[in-house]
Amino acid sequence: MKSPATVSPSLAGKFFSSGNRRDFLKTAAAGSAAVAIPALLSSCKVGDTVIGTGNSGPTGPLLIIDFAKGDTAYLQFLYCHKQVQADFYARTVAAFTGSDLTATEQVVITDIKNHEFIHRDTLKAILGANALTVTPKFGSLAFKTASESVTFAGKYEDLTIGLINGMLQHLISSANIALLLEMQSVEARHSAAIRDELFPKSGASSGFSPGASDPAYALSGVAGVIQPFVTESFVFPNAPAGL
Repeated sequence: MKSPATVSPSLAGKFFSSGNRRDFLKTAAAGSAAVAIPALLSSCKVGDTVIGTGNSGPTGPLLIIDFAKGDTAYLQFLYCHKQVQADFYARTVAAFTGSDLTATEQVVITDIKNHEFIHRDTLKAILGANALTVTPKFGSLAFKTASESVTFAGKYEDLTIGLINGMLQHLISSANIALLLEMQSVEARHSAAIRDELFPKSGASSGFSPGASDPAYALSGVAGVIQPFVTESFVFPNAPAGL
């Protein structure tokens, strides 16, 4: 097995330079969106969780993530996942003019976009020549409509949390584990902020934290959910048990 890609202290430090994350929960309380977000399944696989935008299946070349590479393979998939996430937020911010997102929602989405760019670019720097590029696609998603874009953001943030929970048990490098834990805590803040936008000050199961613990999703299950948003087709040779 090849040595895993690892994060350097200087790269890890980039996560503390974005500055605005302490404002998420403070600004989210002023939101007014009131749309439904289906709960993700609490299991080690994603099951029938669907984020629908009218997309077709993969239309591009195979994207091979070989798990003989150990940690590197997991980081490769997380980088692919983050490219889709960052691209979604970039498109949403670009569509603010003429959208029905509130001023508070625009502030929250912009801050999250900045974090996701850092996550994506940090993983790219860690992977170097092993970085795999995907081509995101979003079908009929209406980036100017809060009922679609804010709901999509919340579901994707929850998906990311479950993915990282599922990946951590497979990683070998302590540096990689530490990096994903740092990333994970920020993703949880993103999810809580967006949920508070969707369900302001709600104590219901759909509120800022649906349960006392978050699920761990199998990477293969997450791949099935995000495949419609990636032109390339994921292939996982040498996948370990429990992938």
